[in-house]
Amino acid sequence: MEGEIELIDYRLSERENEASYEDFLENLRLRGLKRPVLFITDGHKGLQLAIRTVFPFAKIQVCVVHKKRVVLSKTSLSNRDKVSKDLSIIYASESKEEAIEKLKEFKSKWKKKEPLAVRSLQYGFHFTLAYFDFDKSIWNRIKTNNPIERYIEEIRRRTIPMRIFQNIDSLDRLIYGIIEILKINMGNGIYERANLYFQQN
Repeated sequence: MEGEIELIDYRLSERENEASYEDFLENLRLRGLKRPVLFITDGHKGLQLAIRTVFPFAKIQVCVVHKKRVVLSKTSLSNRDKVSKDLSIIYASESKEEAIEKLKEFKSKWKKKEPLAVRSLQYGFHFTLAYFDFDKSIWNRIKTNNPIERYIEEIRRRTIPMRIFQNIDSLDRLIYGIIEILKINMGNGIYERANLYFQQN
């Protein structure tokens, strides 16, 4: 309730699919995670299906930053800056209804010039608006999963150069150590960008 970030679990997995996510979430449920209010995801379809199976009453918020990134990847270079600006206008809306109206304006403006971008934005658009169902003071904290991306970025930076691990346990120990170091450093304010997402408006 105080807005503290706490990483409660992670999983080493051979593949990223619905079955893997469902097993992971079911393990959390059995450990005592009974009624999570909101999941913030990067939009992975398998994860969303797993959430619906294990925690059917939880809301799902697809990260706005990831959504923008995907839409811009479908946009021509010549229009990318303009489309990016229009996307920001949509997600600066004051209500879900306003965001839906802005989507209609976006579609009308870009459907002929950038049909792939429009289609990409429309796909699962409602999942990017779940944050409107919560108090405005926490919108910035729940619109994106960028805080967890900081962990992923650091884990990749430390593990990829090593290339080969003796076994799964050695990789697991390294990842756990990286997470603990990040937790301490973020608590000391070293990673201010990560902490920014958990500040009240």
